[in-house]
Order: sequence, then structure tokens, then C-alpha cells
Amino acid sequence: MKKRNLMALIITGILVIPVFIALYEANASSNLPITLPAKNSFQLSSLTSFNDNWTLPIPNPGIDGLECRMAIDSNDIIHIVYVNGTITQQIIYTNSSNYTNIRKVSNNPADSVEPAIAVGDNTVYIVWMATIAAEFNIVISNSSDYFSTNLTISTNNSASNYNPDIAVDSNGIVHVVWAAPHNITGFGEIWYTNSSSNYKTITKITNSSNDDDRNPSIAVGSDNTIHIAWNMDQIFYANSTDNFQSIQTVSKNPSNPNTNPDIVATNPIFITWAANVGAGVDEIFLANSSNNWENITISKSPTNNSKHPRIMKFGDIIHIVWTAEYLPSTDLVSYANSLDNYQENTTISLNCTFDNSADIAFTKNGRIIIIWPFNFTIYSRNSTYPSSPAVRQIKSILIPMELNKPGTAMLAFGEFFNEFYIEKVEIMWSTNTGVSWNTFLMFGSGNGTKWKGTGVIPGYQYGVVLLYKYKITDKAGIEHETTQQMFYYPDTRTESIVLIIILFGVLGTLTALYLIPQTRNFFGRLFSRKEDKTTEKAKKPEVKETPES
Repeated sequence: MKKRNLMALIITGILVIPVFIALYEANASSNLPITLPAKNSFQLSSLTSFNDNWTLPIPNPGIDGLECRMAIDSNDIIHIVYVNGTITQQIIYTNSSNYTNIRKVSNNPADSVEPAIAVGDNTVYIVWMATIAAEFNIVISNSSDYFSTNLTISTNNSASNYNPDIAVDSNGIVHVVWAAPHNITGFGEIWYTNSSSNYKTITKITNSSNDDDRNPSIAVGSDNTIHIAWNMDQIFYANSTDNFQSIQTVSKNPSNPNTNPDIVATNPIFITWAANVGAGVDEIFLANSSNNWENITISKSPTNNSKHPRIMKFGDIIHIVWTAEYLPSTDLVSYANSLDNYQENTTISLNCTFDNSADIAFTKNGRIIIIWPFNFTIYSRNSTYPSSPAVRQIKSILIPMELNKPGTAMLAFGEFFNEFYIEKVEIMWSTNTGVSWNTFLMFGSGNGTKWKGTGVIPGYQYGVVLLYKYKITDKAGIEHETTQQMFYYPDTRTESIVLIIILFGVLGTLTALYLIPQTRNFFGRLFSRKEDKTTEKAKKPEVKETPES
């Protein structure tokens, strides 16, 4: 190969290689800047940490020592009903928007007791037992007219109706249940009605022949199925799927009285109650419908009585509150939940009377509210949020599973502090600037300190900016989405074609230049080796041989 041609190739390489390197470096895989959530970026539920007791500022409540109930609406307003026994026993209502503003609900001059409360469609409903003309009747009122109207709904030909409970379904239908003796047999039965018939249609749930059914508890499921639990000597359960025809026995204490059930209508159904375990001691029990109503003991007071349990479920966690005898002169409000399988009984307060009934409810963010009456006062205690966030992100990594392949899957690795029991983590992603989001459940586990998991983002197209974030759900059902992050990987297939075009363009340009004589002569003179004329040896004269003569 001539020296000129060799040098032309060297020049081409010197020009093309830097261009190739520059293009490759500029389009290498890169993550755009990622913003991790700040330490206090989001807060999930605290579940079990409670603040100090505080007294609700209700003016001179004159409260009956046994009865106060609570419901919380979608705006986190706490609605409370209680019995004022200053002169006669009357039903009084107040709420957390202004506890000093109270409203007398019952309008009959005789005693009204046993209130229950529910909220639906921003309307508050209160039901109670009222003494009217020497009979005990079930009466209902609601906030649509600020409790001006009292409607008697127990038209079942019984002169003694008691133990009412109330629930509201997602359609705004109000469901009421109570106990009353049958007018023929005289045995206590459980009765049910609802607002769809303006409480005119009354259904008898039970058919007792030898004892009284009493203390019904009612709840509505997410599918608007009505669930009812009650006690005779045992705890029983029925629901509206077959018009309450199939009655199941819940308790497994055949020789001991089981009383005061409370029910939560989730899947499965949970029922709690008090039962005598011998030696004059009552304990709190719990059962659910998923395991043939297997009974477990919740309270941990082997020598003292526990009564009046109330149950709620938020997310996947069951919460139970009850009252108990602690010492001969000291009673307490106690609490347990399913996070530790009810092993720990938390003392909420020592300011209570054993026969008092506490109540429990939740705000929309999972904060627990517990109230109870004591010494003519209503006390409250709330769960508190910790000073540091319950769950926060530690690490996030996205890795393409195959390079330069259209529609490849991305592996996502996430790590989070797990101070309050992560239930699940979902990765969310969008390729249209967040207009719509897709989700994928991540697979992982936590140990109470950290949660680590892996997920997949399918069908990622190179050259598209990917937005992604994580949705964390804790065991109380509280959700929060982390700060939005970005990922970008170039479409190197298209850029490789561009690079080849550039390369051929450079080669074509050099070739064209080389074909021009002046340019070729220039490169030839520039890179040709100059001979040193001063050292050049003289050529020997050519000698011609002649034939010998």
C-alpha cells in the first residue's frame, strides 16, 4: 500500500474515532436526578401509641355512669351521644366541631337510655330506649332536622323493647335491631327493621322457646349485607343473605354465660364478647367466621372481671377495647389489637368504673379514638403519630432486563424503613407524564425494621422518559405514595443508525476530498518523507561491458 493511502486512512481514523466516542458517551444509559422523600415526607398510622387522657369540654353533662357512644364521619368529626341523668335520664348529642354546643335529642318527659349512634350520608342517626306511657319503646331521631323529630319504631306489640343498635349502609338505608319479649311466648326475641319501609316492616330474627335473646349488635358489610350477633346463654350470629334464617353458634362455652357481643362486618366476620370462665371471672373472647368461630381469649386478667367489649377493624388490624376490674378499688379501660395476636393488653385509663362501657372509632387516617364515662364526665384518649415517619424510602433502583430490545421489562428494587408494619408495596409507573398510572404489586418482606422487595415494570420502550413512584400500605390500611421519580434509557438502535450515517458521511467527505488533485497533493506533501539531500550518496557511473577482443 502506498504511503499516501495509508496516511489517508490514518487521518480518517483520527477524525472518526473521536466522533464515535463522543456520540457513544453522550447516549450512554443514564438516570435523571432522583429526589428521595424527605424524612418527614409522609406519615402512616401509629396504631397503638396513645396520648394522655383528656376530658371532653362538655358543659355540665350530668352524664349517666354507664352510657356514651361515638361515631366518626368522613370529615373526621366525632359525634357523641350520652345519657344525662340530672333530673330524668335524657339523650344528649354533641360533636367535636364544638363540644360546648349540646343538643337534647329525646323529647319525652320520662327516662330515655341505651343510646346507639351511626353516621351515613353526612346524617347522624341516634336510636334509644324510651319510656313512653309505662312502656319501653325503641325511638329514632336524626340530624336532618337537628333531632327535632322522635319516631317510635318498635311496633311489634311488645311493651318492653330494649338493647337497640344501629347501622347505616352505603345506600343510606338505616338498619335497627333490638330485643323484646314475644307477646305470646314471653321469651325475649331479636327484632329488625330498616328505613326503606319507614321502619314499618319488622322481622323477628329469633324463635326462642326457653330463654331470652338479648344484647343484639348490628353491622353492615361492604356489600350491604346485614350481620347481627346476640346472646342468650351463648353468642349467636345470622345475616341477611338468607333473611336471617341460618343461625350459627359462635361461642364455645356451653356451661358458662356469654354476654354483650359486638360485631364488625368485614371479611371474615369478627365478633367479640364477655364470658364467665369460672370462679366469678369474666374474660373477653374473640372469634371469626373463617375458622368455624374458633374462640380465643383476648383479656389477660385471670383473677379479675372484663366486660363490655367493643370492636373495630381498620385495614387488616382488629382493635378491641373493654373495661375490667384491676384492683378492689381500681378499674381500668383496656385495649388490644391483632398486630401481636392480642398478646399485650394496653391500659388506656385507670379512671373508669367497671360497669362503664367504653367505645372505639377511627378517623379516616387510622387514628384511634377511645371514649368512656367516669364520674359524670366523658374522657377520651387518642392514638398519636410518632415524631419520625412510620414508613420512609431508603433505596430505589431500576434495571433493564435486556438492552436494546423493544418492550423490555424493568426490574425494580425498593427498600423502606418498616417501623409500623408494611402490609404491601406497589410500584406505579407512567409513560405519559403522569396522565395515567399503572401498578404492580412488589414481592418482598419486612422484619419490623426494614422492608425489601422486587417488582417489574413490563414493556418499557427505550427513548421514553419513565415516571415511577411507590404506593405503601400499612396494616391499618393507610396508603401513601412516595415522591415521583424518573428513569431514562436511550433508544440506542436508532442512534446507532444515525452514527453509521455520520460515519459514512465522514468517509464520503474524506474520499471526495482525496479525489481532488490539489487536496491529494497537499496530503502527499504533508505526510511524505523528505529525503536528506546532503547525505544522499553519489550514483556510480554505469559501466558498460565490451566483448573481449
